[in-house]
Amino acid sequence: METPRHFRPIIPRRDLIALAFCVAFGLLISLLPHFIWWQKTGDTAWIASYDELVCYYPVAAQSYFNHPWRIADPTFAEGGVSMFPWLQYAPFVLLAKLFHTGPLFIGVFWRAWAGASMALGLFLVARHFLKHTRAAALVACVMMADAGVNWGRPLFNQFTVAWGLLQETPPEWFFGSHPVLLLQWRLITPGLSLFFLLLHVWLVARAAAQPSRGNLALAGAGFGLLFYVYFYFWTAAGLALLLALALDARRRKIYLHTGWIGGVIGLPSLILNTLLKQGAGNDWLERTDKFVAIPHFSELLISKVAIAMLVVAFVWIWLRRREWIHLWTLPAAGLLLMNHQVLTGLQIENGHWGYVLFMGLSLLVLIAIADALAKALAGRVEWRWTLGFVCALHLAAGVWFRAEEATQSRQMLEIQTNLERYADQRELAAPIAFTPNSVIAGDAPFVDFAAVLDNLRPLERTAFLSSSVSAENWDMRIALNAFLNGATRDAFEQEQRALLNSNHTGSWGRDPVKRDLRLARRLAAFDTIPIDPARIFDHFAVRYVALPASQARPAYLAGGWILLQSGPHWHVWERR
Repeated sequence: METPRHFRPIIPRRDLIALAFCVAFGLLISLLPHFIWWQKTGDTAWIASYDELVCYYPVAAQSYFNHPWRIADPTFAEGGVSMFPWLQYAPFVLLAKLFHTGPLFIGVFWRAWAGASMALGLFLVARHFLKHTRAAALVACVMMADAGVNWGRPLFNQFTVAWGLLQETPPEWFFGSHPVLLLQWRLITPGLSLFFLLLHVWLVARAAAQPSRGNLALAGAGFGLLFYVYFYFWTAAGLALLLALALDARRRKIYLHTGWIGGVIGLPSLILNTLLKQGAGNDWLERTDKFVAIPHFSELLISKVAIAMLVVAFVWIWLRRREWIHLWTLPAAGLLLMNHQVLTGLQIENGHWGYVLFMGLSLLVLIAIADALAKALAGRVEWRWTLGFVCALHLAAGVWFRAEEATQSRQMLEIQTNLERYADQRELAAPIAFTPNSVIAGDAPFVDFAAVLDNLRPLERTAFLSSSVSAENWDMRIALNAFLNGATRDAFEQEQRALLNSNHTGSWGRDPVKRDLRLARRLAAFDTIPIDPARIFDHFAVRYVALPASQARPAYLAGGWILLQSGPHWHVWERR
């Protein structure tokens, strides 16, 4: 008997079941590191990299302690603005504040959103282009578990990584830094922001398939939302619309209306970011390799494999599936923007457009493969069971990779060790009632966690991202932090020379003359401190210094400093 129309669900039951499976798998693979470390230590905290610890968590923690509804510059108690989008922080800070979880649990909320939202976005896109529910679910899950999607080599890298892990000594790049085996789960990008790009693709595809004012408005809104999420995504999406406008004559109105509606919605964000850039100067942008002038044909990022795949995909789409053209223009736009310096002569951390190129290309390839297999295996039950078994192995391998990188990556292990030491310091030594928002300097591991867990402002650790810190001020902060750490001038010079020679960001990272000038400025700043240290301490409002417990007491502590805590790992001093 046919189900009455008013009882029919908006979304078919089989799609809901498939989507639920995708979301469950996404949550599993995204949150797996937290589960593992919870079993190991009894604490859910898991920080994957120094990017998270030094760049992301201080912003979230300052909001958590002081103003949950907005985000700000973690270098200062008051004033300053953050370069990070509100949408990537405030909702998760508010959740943590609502449930009184503490700032470190924000990472759990981040990854829960990443797992659920990525699964939803991937399923929606795959389901639109594939008329087979199970095929769409498999594409979504493979994208979340595949070790090659962020390199434009889906499926292939799953075998090479598995083989490497089975070796007695896995390749150095597997665990030599932060987790990289499943780079799609990196925070903040693409973990927190990929959903919005996928939503944009899905809404444009819906509008193209069923043109209506409502669908066009939603497509434009999806594009406009990207302006508030991630610079590299909205720029790639905008260029992709222009490419589709040129290539797909039948749907030009769709791309045109999506573009202007999204542009109007995104205009306030664009204006605010432009004012921020102009008002703060270029010092802070150069520190993070943004808007740095470079020769037009230098630092090109050319992937021969990606180019070959794009060419083959374009020919196939042009001949057989022109309705997929927008799905192709997105990775093509990513490739072009990765090398935009040919026209602009600028470096804007161009490699970040690789997320669009490689993940967009991988998604296109997997959808095409799934479409072909669904047709080829129709009615062939034995082959479908075989394919299901192979896919299960693939997903299991992805979970294995996630567990391995969550327990063996070098940066992560250093951070987890320092977190345990910081917890020991809190538990075994007399607790310190830090004055909130005071400036702390000294040993980096203590400073990093004091900023996140005890609402303090680092003297130097977060300053490189601060739009309110000039190049001269940054150099002085670096010099002062080294002085407070007890470094000699010779040791400081040797450390900074090695650091500047290994860091290729900014104009000084590319020009030896400018590099020598920056070193000279830092040394000059260091030389001014012993002349009148109290004045410099006052200027930067330094209140606390944490030094390794094994370190000899620096001479400057003899004047005006008291020992607050003599802990098992650090001695903490306060200036009165």
